Amino acid sequence: MSGRRRTRSPDTHRRHNSSDRSSDTDLDSHHYRHHDQKKRRGHSSSRRSSSLSSGDFSHYSHPSAYSSTRDKDSDVSDVSDADDKKDRRSTARTNSSSTHNSKIKKIYVKRLRNCGTDKEARKLFEGQLVSDKDYDLVIKNDTDLYDEDTNELIAVFRKRQIPQKARDLARKIYSDIDKRLRPSVSRNTAAGPFTVERMRKWRDDVAAVKNVNATQGYLILKNGKTLKQLVSVPTTSFTAGLNCWKRRNGVIQPMGFSKQFPEEFYESIPFFQAIDKAFKDSHYDGWMKNKKRCDTHRHLTIPGTQLSSVAINKNYQSSFHFDRGDFLDGWSTLTVIEQGKYDGGFLVFPCYRIAVDVREGDILINQSHLHLHGNSPIKLRSKDACRLSYVTYLKNGMGDWQKLKSDEVTPLWTPHSRRQH
Repeated sequence: MSGRRRTRSPDTHRRHNSSDRSSDTDLDSHHYRHHDQKKRRGHSSSRRSSSLSSGDFSHYSHPSAYSSTRDKDSDVSDVSDADDKKDRRSTARTNSSSTHNSKIKKIYVKRLRNCGTDKEARKLFEGQLVSDKDYDLVIKNDTDLYDEDTNELIAVFRKRQIPQKARDLARKIYSDIDKRLRPSVSRNTAAGPFTVERMRKWRDDVAAVKNVNATQGYLILKNGKTLKQLVSVPTTSFTAGLNCWKRRNGVIQPMGFSKQFPEEFYESIPFFQAIDKAFKDSHYDGWMKNKKRCDTHRHLTIPGTQLSSVAINKNYQSSFHFDRGDFLDGWSTLTVIEQGKYDGGFLVFPCYRIAVDVREGDILINQSHLHLHGNSPIKLRSKDACRLSYVTYLKNGMGDWQKLKSDEVTPLWTPHSRRQH
């Protein structure tokens, strides 16, 4: 898109100040709170890795869970009090245009004056937990969101784009992913403030923390031992698809769920193909940018898509962050699958004071490596409620490191096969 402000690759971000969706770094499983569960048939894996811990981790809910808030029914909801409207730091104007049988709103919004550069945005927001005070408008219907000053397209939002059959497939395969994979301890800024209070929700034996920065550090246990592993606060954020390990000379291999359960990931591919179709139908120009990149290494993508990798989050409130490792000119997608009822979970762009309410079957398309974002608190209305979000994207390293030939990578997506490295 024209008017792009940033040209540097997100891979140049310092590791401790970035959110890496594809790291497999995890803590020892036996230290976390857990409860016994019967091992599901077919879930065993002869190959152990840092991303697997079947039956070790209980469902994690946020402290604010099980409380409800009032619904907002408008297409674009104004959450400011009347007295605060005159002090609103961002303004938006809207246009409506008819496309087929639906109306798509075009919203032009000004960026905050004190958030004009990435450096300023990081200083103001990065690593902070999101609150309802960080946005003025909530987008709930089909919308194209633009920067008013540059006319840059920020995001494309479409309602109910993923077919029911595909949604049910994803729900069946991934609803208990937090019981089957270990929580990530490498989300860095996306994991939020690294404090002893937050770590004790995961480990009872934590006496103190030694911060390296606001979102990472080392654990000091009650027995006086300081753990050597640099960690963030654990999150129920998991990975699937392919990853490119540049520190391992460009080795490309499946990660997370795809590595541990290749047969089930293969079974779920129609869901990701449905996301890719919605991507194409909703934002063709962005889809074409991904496609042209994928055409240079088609064997390193999820079959039938212009995507290589997935972040799967369960009831996860990410703090403000930039995503790292995405194809610089590419676009990522966000889709949600629901179980039960919940409130919140909006994707918030703090520099524009805009939030998007992505619900089941919707798709949000944006460049999450270029625009700071995070999730508002998720408030579950029942203990069995959950919000599963799927962020699909194209790894930048896939086009730069092609160490594996097509016939070597193809078995990654074949049932009953496993790649050894």
